[in-house]
Amino acid sequence: MQSIVVDFDGTITHPIKFARGRFGRVNSQIAGALRRLWKDGWVIIVWTGRSWGEHENIVRFLKCQEVPFSQVVCCKPIGDCYFDKKNLNEQELQEVSLGKRVIREEKIE
Repeated sequence: MQSIVVDFDGTITHPIKFARGRFGRVNSQIAGALRRLWKDGWVIIVWTGRSWGEHENIVRFLKCQEVPFSQVVCCKPIGDCYFDKKNLNEQELQEVSLGKRVIREEKIE
């Protein structure tokens, strides 16, 4: 089973000026890609830098907008810098969801 971690603000939703309890409109292309991945059995983890106090509202929002997810994880871990070698841009996410791109796990030695 493959999994994907997707950022909430500015990825699943269009960017807006941050305010507690306010979310941007759902990006229909991203939502469509996530629905295809869900249908193909992917685990979808929605990640956000928002506090756990917003968790319930985010879950309710995603369900209302019919955006599939396995879990929602809040709060960015505290660090001096962040690195993620598996970032996908919007086009690459579309390709993965359509089966046109394969995600390969790379070992770091």
